Amino acid sequence: MAIWGTDSRALASARRQADRELLNQVAAGMPVGVRLDDEAAVRRVGDLATAMATVARESVELLGGPLAWEIRECDEERCTRLYLDGSRHRSRRWCDMRECGNRAKAAAFRARHRT
Repeated sequence: MAIWGTDSRALASARRQADRELLNQVAAGMPVGVRLDDEAAVRRVGDLATAMATVARESVELLGGPLAWEIRECDEERCTRLYLDGSRHRSRRWCDMRECGNRAKAAAFRARHRT
């Protein structure tokens, strides 16, 4: 299931429709349950299908909610992560500065200092 992509418009539109239908179908499943155990700790109960339904439901809420316009794709070439850009000017480039951002900045530094 692809939520983000850069295909041609016709192909992307058909793919988006199929992905949306699949996402809605999975989101309609039973979500993970919660219970309070003997130590007053929250325990989550369920199987893979309930976990997938919970993730799909959260994805629907995010993609159709007020934060959808903040979803960005990491600029790091090898990274496939999406993130919410809550920065002041909406100019964040990497999913995580400690990982992808650091790699990109270190590579740029090495490129500038090569002789």
